[in-house]
Amino acid sequence: MKHFYSLLLLIISNYSFSQYSNYYNVDVNSNSNVNLSGSVDINQNIDVSGNVNVNKTVTSIDYGALAQANAMRQRNMIEQMKIQNENDRVVQLAIASDPDKAFDYGTDSNYKLPSKMRKELGWKKLKYMYHKIPHESLFIRGGSDGYTYINESVNGIKTELIIFPAYGEDILNGSEMGEMFNNVERELSYNDYTEGTEVDLGDGDLSFLHKKDINKTKVARIDGFVGTLIFEDKYEKRITDNYVAVGAKEKKYLLFVKVRYKGDKDEVTFEELEGRRYYLQRFINKTISTINYY
Repeated sequence: MKHFYSLLLLIISNYSFSQYSNYYNVDVNSNSNVNLSGSVDINQNIDVSGNVNVNKTVTSIDYGALAQANAMRQRNMIEQMKIQNENDRVVQLAIASDPDKAFDYGTDSNYKLPSKMRKELGWKKLKYMYHKIPHESLFIRGGSDGYTYINESVNGIKTELIIFPAYGEDILNGSEMGEMFNNVERELSYNDYTEGTEVDLGDGDLSFLHKKDINKTKVARIDGFVGTLIFEDKYEKRITDNYVAVGAKEKKYLLFVKVRYKGDKDEVTFEELEGRRYYLQRFINKTISTINYY
């Protein structure tokens, strides 16, 4: 009977996890052979009332091909639009081929925050926030948090770039951002989350966490970190990059930018999300690294 309940629990567990993508499902404890084409062959022995051999193959991401496909979709969409101004058409086609140019053709924004908002954010001598507004052919304004820019691809991948105003040290004490302010690297390592399990990422609902990562990067002209979470829930697949750094202008400030790549879990694959992320990455990094507060 004990064996029966153990088997039943295993079946229920496997059924629950089968609802999720296995795109990132590589067992690092297995014996693996990597061939020159970039695939990983994994042989794993499982003993469940006998020997069962499980073979899995995970193919590496061809970022170049995915970026090319994204550029082609973007160009085709523009070609189908009725653009009266030839100059605009040339610019939009250039951006489709190289999204980095959405920064070059963007608009400088030097925004002076109202005194009430500066007080709420804990700013002292800071008055202005600078960032480059992306060209509207790639991102449009949207959302209610900070400066939010949205792009939606032809195949249904939504990218959200959210630039938050800097948080002053005074208002961070005791706030939910306070822990991150005190140790950015530790917080963006997401040590409380385990890959390959269902976790609560802060919204009260469970999501299946496929992968997490942390890397160094530039945030608002200073050295910072980007923490990555790749997960899905019952509605969406998502890659979220949180860019954070701590700067000093008389006192310390937390600089925070969030980038989300997401799509309907029944229509979008993680490979497509990875491709979209790669396609937009240089533009995203340039935009985030050149933000300034003064």
